[in-house]
Amino acid sequence: MITTDVFIAGAGLAGSIAALSYAKSARNVVLADPFSYNESSKFDYRTTAYLQPSKSFLELIGVWDRVIDSAMPLEVMKIIDASGMGDTGEIKSEKNFNSSEISDLPFGWNVKNSVMRSTLQDLIEGQSNCKLIKGTRAVDFISRDDAAYVKLSSGKTVKAKLVIAADGRNSVLRKKTGISVKTYNFGQKALAFAVTHSIPHKNISTEIHLSGGPFTLVPLQDHDGKPSSAVVWMDKSDKAAKLMEMKNNKFEEEMTQRSCNILGPLKLASKRSLWPIISQVADRIYSQRLALIGE
Repeated sequence: MITTDVFIAGAGLAGSIAALSYAKSARNVVLADPFSYNESSKFDYRTTAYLQPSKSFLELIGVWDRVIDSAMPLEVMKIIDASGMGDTGEIKSEKNFNSSEISDLPFGWNVKNSVMRSTLQDLIEGQSNCKLIKGTRAVDFISRDDAAYVKLSSGKTVKAKLVIAADGRNSVLRKKTGISVKTYNFGQKALAFAVTHSIPHKNISTEIHLSGGPFTLVPLQDHDGKPSSAVVWMDKSDKAAKLMEMKNNKFEEEMTQRSCNILGPLKLASKRSLWPIISQVADRIYSQRLALIGE
């Protein structure tokens, strides 16, 4: 049996940040990741915007200095309305929100998930009181007054004072504790990928609203000497599936039109990934010796 202060199921961003913060607080931590880092991040072209409070916390646990060179400041948020019959890409109206109006700092900083996960894993592996177990998931959970017991897919059992479920929307630990969720399926999916373009983004995050869903361009560092952005393209599920299978040259034509050509012709700088748009609300976020974290 493995005995620890804190056991965390799931080594995504939420689970890894929690593991590192507890380890930095002199707690013994066991973190179980059902994937290896390479498997879980290989096709993840998403990014995360870290707002000012998140940056402060990441500084506190020694993460921010390791990713700052890869972080792009989000100084302006532009909202564009291009909805209408046919979604021709014609801009009806737009509005800029400038961070300088409320603060000396940007709204936030955009960091690739792959960069953040790699950094977190390196820092976790450097903590003598934090053990990362790869290729292992939680499969059962029992809570007692004195401790909680988690059975792993490897057959081993972990005894912990606190268990954190960061194992996603299909969390085994949540189900084992009887915490129910309300699930909302919006009938949409999102394509995530990176692009290059001829017109610099000037640290402007742009959200273009059309009938199928928003098309969002988030600033990245230059790629191969060209301005680059991360894209999240949300659309109806059937349309998104067709876009996912579309040949690159046709897809680039489609996404350039969808972007209203505000940054010039868009060229793919990564593979595409497809994600369902689903919202879940848990009836509660805790049980005896267990807490839920993550989106």
